[in-house]
Amino acid sequence: MQRRNFLLMAGAASLIPASASGAAGRRIIALDSHGAEAEWSITGQPDSGSLARVEAWIAKSAEAVATYYGKFPVPRVLISVEFTNNRRRVGGRAWPSDPPRLELSVPMNADETTLMSDDWVLVHEMTHLAFPYIPSRRHDWMVEGLAVYVEPVARIMAGHMDARQMWADFVRMMPRGLPAPGDRGYDVTQNWART
Repeated sequence: MQRRNFLLMAGAASLIPASASGAAGRRIIALDSHGAEAEWSITGQPDSGSLARVEAWIAKSAEAVATYYGKFPVPRVLISVEFTNNRRRVGGRAWPSDPPRLELSVPMNADETTLMSDDWVLVHEMTHLAFPYIPSRRHDWMVEGLAVYVEPVARIMAGHMDARQMWADFVRMMPRGLPAPGDRGYDVTQNWART
């Protein structure tokens, strides 16, 4: 995740509308029963099946986040989805603009399993919308740590993930965040695993 870099630029970030040549148009999707909505757009050359999968993916991810928080954390979010042949996995970034926005990269061949079962990225990025923007990189560990923790719990609460899988993932992945020799603590050491 490259969140550290874009958080530094977030104040200057602006939403650039998708161009007519590369966009499949903008769509609105309801995110919860409290009126939250996403305006989303696609770039790339997806087929109609891919568009339907992306819409279902957004709705399912929003359901998990809204289940955890009681409602979706913001009333409106802009989501841009770029279909690309350059990625093997889904990628994403959250930008604290007004309204907040999510930028997602999706492999052109992403199937239903990739988006609807295996993906954690979109729930993780949506979780960032519930946490205030902190301009200092010193606190990335808190911003990322909360999203890493909330994402599987939200998916479990919504019935999208098995709790045994979360615990297996935690046991396997959490040791990556243990301090290394010379580590000076979360506020200073800013490598990916510690964050």
